[in-house]
Amino acid sequence: MLLHKFMIGLSCGLVVLITYSCDTTSSNKPADLIEEDVYINLLTEFQLLKSLSVIQGPAHVDSLEQVIFDRYDIAEERFLRSHHYYQEQMEEQIKRIEQVIENVKEEQGKSNKPKEDEDG
Repeated sequence: MLLHKFMIGLSCGLVVLITYSCDTTSSNKPADLIEEDVYINLLTEFQLLKSLSVIQGPAHVDSLEQVIFDRYDIAEERFLRSHHYYQEQMEEQIKRIEQVIENVKEEQGKSNKPKEDEDG
């Protein structure tokens, strides 16, 4: 039930975010644009982090955002430039968001799966 509510909230939140944060006045591609697959992975990790924040509280996960940037060796400013650029492409961004939702479902399915007995 919690996963279902989370996914509905994620879907609605991402659509609203895309709708209100698109600024079509500038469509310049950043010179340091993050590759699309890496961008999708980053969005997935940030969404998983957000869901962890809901469960454990923001104090437990605030520092993990920088860990994600460090793991991908990407500065926050570069991510924001790429994010802005990708958001300007509404239809493609919706597809990217749908991929993020699928990735989150997959990851949450893994975490809900019982661990196999190591003795057998």
